[in-house]
Amino acid sequence: MNTLAKIAALQTSPRVLSWIGAMAEALTVPMLLLQDDGLLLRANAAGLQALERADLLALHDGHVLPVQADLRGAFIGLLAEASGTGKRCPWRGPGLPDGITVAPAAQGVGPPCRLLMLVMQAEASLDDRCRLFASQFGLTATELAVLRGLSQGLLPHELAAARGVSTATVGRHLARIVRRCGQDPLRAVHSPLPGE
Repeated sequence: MNTLAKIAALQTSPRVLSWIGAMAEALTVPMLLLQDDGLLLRANAAGLQALERADLLALHDGHVLPVQADLRGAFIGLLAEASGTGKRCPWRGPGLPDGITVAPAAQGVGPPCRLLMLVMQAEASLDDRCRLFASQFGLTATELAVLRGLSQGLLPHELAAARGVSTATVGRHLARIVRRCGQDPLRAVHSPLPGE
């Protein structure tokens, strides 16, 4: 078995799925863990509630599909795009509902990605947004704390005093966050989720 096959097998192991589920359960953002064909592997409580409401997505023979039959082709295309490119893909386009993003559940495997994470629109708190952003870009606990503090309006010197570190240390953490995500993290955290 080659290395990529071993990584793919590990990612779909019950132990890893359980860990991902435990991480997602801490968020109020509806999240689903899917195979690239739409088979539901795991969902957090908010994701299960969204599927039960069947406002937009519902379960059909264990597969997640849009409630509206005319949107199913576009949705399947979204899953294929995320799997084939190995990149985060928002569901956008004329006549398509906002608020769904599909991304590979793990980095570094390369396309095709068999394991996908679907995130649905939610009224997420700022803390949830920070945690989701941190998990998406692999931020450390310290970097998450810096992002959370700055997102709440603390100035770097105030955050440094509260954490008992220098302002330069806070600046280094922020620089690492920007390098990892390639964008302004505060703008990303404060920007509306799709559909808000």
